Amino acid sequence: MPGFLDFLFNRKKNKRYENIEEAAFKRKYEYFESLLASNNKALSLISGLEDLVFEHKAFDYNDVVSQCEQLISTVYDISEDINAISGGKYSGLFEATEKIGISILHEFMAQRELDAAHWTISLSN
Repeated sequence: MPGFLDFLFNRKKNKRYENIEEAAFKRKYEYFESLLASNNKALSLISGLEDLVFEHKAFDYNDVVSQCEQLISTVYDISEDINAISGGKYSGLFEATEKIGISILHEFMAQRELDAAHWTISLSN
């Protein structure tokens, strides 16, 4: 009888351990799916910004800033997913993303104060 009880209890322990491993795997897979979705979103945002530059499309300043903010946020999400999958091995990504994002937004704010004379033509011309 002790052999049967040992088998029964060890089986339950192993089953519980397998469920923990399975749950951890599922969680990592969810982070991986999120990583792929965020990557696709980031690529789409970058492609949209490139279209504005290379195809000389008309655009609004606020739309460009909004797309860049979305891109920065998406890259931050990618950093979170990478760290979740890797167990926090790449924590420096958060600081790098924040530093680059702040730098980009700072440049936009500096560009916002353009001299209006560059965009107008006098009636005599």
